[in-house]
Amino acid sequence: MTPVELQRAANELFPDTGAGTLADALGVDYTTTWRYFQRETVPGPVAAAITAWLQLSSQFEIAPPRKPCDTQEFDRLVELISPGTKEKSGLSGIEAAAFLVFGDNWKGKFCQCAKIDASTLWRQIVNDNVSGPVAAAMRAWLMIWKLTGQAPQVPASSKKPAKKKMPTYARLLLD
Repeated sequence: MTPVELQRAANELFPDTGAGTLADALGVDYTTTWRYFQRETVPGPVAAAITAWLQLSSQFEIAPPRKPCDTQEFDRLVELISPGTKEKSGLSGIEAAAFLVFGDNWKGKFCQCAKIDASTLWRQIVNDNVSGPVAAAMRAWLMIWKLTGQAPQVPASSKKPAKKKMPTYARLLLD
């Protein structure tokens, strides 16, 4: 997603209030959204949340929430949508929601769809500090899954570029 596409989406989703409400819905500071508009590309979790919100808005006339979910809200939503999932899976919060939407291998699929590194997501979950855009995307996907029965399309994994050969000078320093 480009900043221009983000601006169009923000205007469509929040026609009266704009970037300030976008920042609140993503759980970020207003200056952070300003930076999103200045970059070449929009961060993956932000693009994922916006794309899901656009789908909810166009297909179901559901507006984006005013703020992202916290752990307790994810627990309530998961139990409301699929009672017993939390106990069966042994997961809670955003993990339980991701398990419900993506099923087995939820970690890999969630990371691919949110375009976030698995270790980054894991650190956020372990520290109970999941970023607003990641939580916003997961909440939207949970709603879409409930309404359509479909999980987000997992993008084809692109092969990582081969590691560059270590320069001779660097090898000598390490020896």
